[in-house]
Amino acid sequence: MARLRGAVEAARLQQDGVLLLAVGMLVITAKIHARRRGITAWNSLATRMFASQLPLAIAGALLTVGLALERQVSFVPAIWLLLYGVIEFSFSYFSGRDHQVVGIGFLGLGAAALFGPGTWGLPLLGVGFGGLHIALGTFRMVRGKAK
Repeated sequence: MARLRGAVEAARLQQDGVLLLAVGMLVITAKIHARRRGITAWNSLATRMFASQLPLAIAGALLTVGLALERQVSFVPAIWLLLYGVIEFSFSYFSGRDHQVVGIGFLGLGAAALFGPGTWGLPLLGVGFGGLHIALGTFRMVRGKAK
C-alpha cells in the first residue's frame, strides 16, 4: 500500500510539473506573440475569452474529481476531449476559423472516446492534445510563412 501511495504522489508531482510548464510556455509565447504584433498580451479580448470558457473548465474539473472519487475514471478522457472541443469551438467566435476546425476535431475524438472501446480513451487524449495542437501550430507556421 505504501508503494501505491508513493506512486500516486509521484504521478501528482509529475502532473503538477507538466501543468506549470504548460502555463509557463503559454504565458511566454503569448507575450512574445503580443510584442511582435505591438499589442498587450492580456487585453479585454483575452479577458473575455478566458472568462467565457472558465465555467466549462470548472465543470470538467468537478466531473473529473467526482468520477475519480467514485472510481469511474473511464469517462474522463471523453469528458476532457468533449469539453475542450466546445472551448476550442467557442474560441472561433473570438479568433477565427482555426479554432472551429480544431474544436470539431476534439468533439469527434471525444465522441470516439465515449462510444469506442474503453482502451481508446488515453490514446485519443494524446491524439487530441498532442496531435491536433501540433497540427494547428504547423498549419499556422506554414500559413504565416506563405503570407
